[in-house]
Amino acid sequence: MDKVKKILLGKLSEYLGIKIDALRGHIEEWKRKGIVDTYTEIYYKIYPDEKILNGLPEERMLDILLELKSIKLEELFKKSSLNKQDFNAGLAILVKKGVAKIEKRGEDTFLTIDTQGEKAARNYLEVIRRLRSKLNKEKGLIEEELDEEERELVDELRKRPGVIKAKQIKNEYIILHKPLDEIKKEIEEDYLKELTREILIRGLWKNRRIKSIDPNEPTHRIYPGRIHPLTETIKEVREVFLLMGFEEYDGPLIETAFTNFDMLYQPQDHPARDMHDTLYLERPITHGPIPYPEFVDKIAKVHEDGANTGSTGWGYRWDMNEAKKLLMRTHMTAVTIRGLYENRHRDELKLFSIGRVFRNETIDYKHLSDFTQVDGILMHKNASLRLLMGILEMFFKKLGAKKIRFWPTYFPFTEPSIQPTVYMEEIGEWIELGGAGIFRPEITLPMGVDNPVLAWGLGLERIIMIKYGIRDIREIYSNRLEWLRRRRL
Repeated sequence: MDKVKKILLGKLSEYLGIKIDALRGHIEEWKRKGIVDTYTEIYYKIYPDEKILNGLPEERMLDILLELKSIKLEELFKKSSLNKQDFNAGLAILVKKGVAKIEKRGEDTFLTIDTQGEKAARNYLEVIRRLRSKLNKEKGLIEEELDEEERELVDELRKRPGVIKAKQIKNEYIILHKPLDEIKKEIEEDYLKELTREILIRGLWKNRRIKSIDPNEPTHRIYPGRIHPLTETIKEVREVFLLMGFEEYDGPLIETAFTNFDMLYQPQDHPARDMHDTLYLERPITHGPIPYPEFVDKIAKVHEDGANTGSTGWGYRWDMNEAKKLLMRTHMTAVTIRGLYENRHRDELKLFSIGRVFRNETIDYKHLSDFTQVDGILMHKNASLRLLMGILEMFFKKLGAKKIRFWPTYFPFTEPSIQPTVYMEEIGEWIELGGAGIFRPEITLPMGVDNPVLAWGLGLERIIMIKYGIRDIREIYSNRLEWLRRRRL
């Protein structure tokens, strides 16, 4: 270390021939003496997966489209040799990016590209192929080595299954602070560092120098075992709702699209159902049985023409096959809607649920791909938006929030809808904590529920950020002992 000044913890462990855990104990002692310091370097490596190596769906489609300028969708499907799922995904990407347009000509549907779209398409293909040339399946690619266009593409591709993988790399370094001669002198001086019973009885302290004791020197800190803040907050949230008279409800991690979307009056062509946002199962099976088969006809009817709800519906042909798709639940409302349906004959109902939900998100300081959500519903003849805001305000204040605001917003399954936000003084920002509102009649009336139903879904990790003053949501799952030990009670 005197030669290199800093060294990887793993390398030092290898050179010395001792386990890293044993070495850490020595390092803590050296740190207390001011001999060394440590720091952790965190970065991501990008690895290519099957789909980018074989060519992305939109790549194949663009190569054909750039040559022909306009082509029937059926013909493009055949020429691209893609399966239906990848073809639809590629088509959605091209349209969303504004690269190509879908046009109806009589009975036929065409995909076309104009001059402006052609320029954007060629640039997009150039970025994809530039990125692919840099990717190495064995060595990976450090994210910092990418240019701005490539980084934006990586952020987009990380949302898509089977395209690229990102692996977090953590390097722990040790830095030498004191000159080697000074360290050797401290080690070689024959001091008695402690006076044990044996040393005193046998007189081993005679003719030995006893190390002086500084009463102001910090002692070794003892850290008792503690519950993880996530578990602690779940327990606290559960207690708050139970004290408010709510019942807890639970459901499966894997849901059908029927319970996750259709029962909540979310149209089958809604962007949230797209594979870029939702994690669908590929194995062992892709489709499963509808949990409430007796309810299917009513759901189909309300989607198609509104049935007896006073709505016009979404105006399309409802597809049973789409409803049977299996997915990782995207919100805990999939659980509470089960609770509402199974308790629909009651006059009053207060339910809450806490559990993991999964979304195809790009991970950053305030987003995770799987996280914990708190969901709740309240059914009562006098339920109102005012009552909903009162419940949520009381809930957040019990968890320590001081400034709370509600903003009008839009959700497919509530009307009116609001968005609760809480002010985080540590970062000087208002943080969105989820969504809330009153279930639309298209959800409740087909069940035979006449009373208003208040509903909300809140991200638990964001509540923890406010409670513990955390700036980065990823910190909650880092398991850094320093943070776990020092966080306030």
